[in-house]
Amino acid sequence: MKTLLQLLFLSLAIAAQAQVIPASNRVSWDNAGCHFAFPEPQLTANVMAFGAHADGVNDDVAAITNAIASLNGHYGVVYLPSGTYLMLSTIDLPDSVIIRGAGADSTFLKINSTVNGFTSCGNITGTFTKILSGFNKESQKITVANCALFSTGNDVEMHEDNGSWDTSPATWAVQVVGQISKVTNIIGDTLFLEDKLRIDFDTSLNLEIQKIIPATAISIENLNIERTDTSTSCSAYNIDFVYAKNCRVKCIESNKSEGSHC
Repeated sequence: MKTLLQLLFLSLAIAAQAQVIPASNRVSWDNAGCHFAFPEPQLTANVMAFGAHADGVNDDVAAITNAIASLNGHYGVVYLPSGTYLMLSTIDLPDSVIIRGAGADSTFLKINSTVNGFTSCGNITGTFTKILSGFNKESQKITVANCALFSTGNDVEMHEDNGSWDTSPATWAVQVVGQISKVTNIIGDTLFLEDKLRIDFDTSLNLEIQKIIPATAISIENLNIERTDTSTSCSAYNIDFVYAKNCRVKCIESNKSEGSHC
């Protein structure tokens, strides 16, 4: 019995040790997640006032889109009361919009289309400059070839080409190694970053950086989303965030995605 217990403890010790990330690969994720408090907005647009049917038969995209437009860029709620809403096309969400149902047990969205349901997409400049130095793990300042492309407070994305590990390249998976951060200060040709770099980057892999303008303060909440089209040949997401920050999905039930639920 003593021997069996010793073997058991040894096995548990080995298993526990195998789960520990080496110190050289660890990073701090304290700054991850949503940092916007989402205070309760003063503005609310009820989609029923914009002609929504909520019967699961007639397309409600126009009503929801018009309710969003009525906020005129201001922070506010687009409210979908109890009912079943049919979506036959994508709904693009601008900044500062909360899409809110009465609950996942009473507000139902049926996506009968081979496109994304809700999409929230920020902007990229597409104007890159090379990173020359400071690209090692834990660094918070990098020198770049053209600092004039950036201002303090800009969000930025850096990336490099895929390395030799990419033995089966795919057109949709190029330059997948990178990091997003914010510029906190600029001195000369040096950008000071809000976050420490999480890996050692490689300038031989075309390491570069661009300014981005992310979508912000968007929330999708208290809904039941279900994809009802029967296509199996496309990749469409129920909720799609692209270049977004401080956005959230809350109290959502999502069913039958063709690609990803979110």
